[in-house]
Amino acid sequence: MTNRFETNGTLSSDYGIVKSIENSKSDLDQLAWNRKVRTSFSIKKTNVDRLDELVNKLHVKSRSELLDTLIEKGYNDFI
Repeated sequence: MTNRFETNGTLSSDYGIVKSIENSKSDLDQLAWNRKVRTSFSIKKTNVDRLDELVNKLHVKSRSELLDTLIEKGYNDFI
């Protein structure tokens, strides 16, 4: 009499599940670098007004998206 797992073919599908879990773990590790980190900092009132003005002029989704872009673009200029 054969093993019911061998008969139903779940051994091969289990292997596929394990492989997909391993692949998703590596994907999650890569995504961890892109994860947004919530942070708190102070900005002068005049700069907040300027930031809001830029958000409206550039049709950006949020202040944080604009700040991310400014930091990414300006980083190399300062280094």
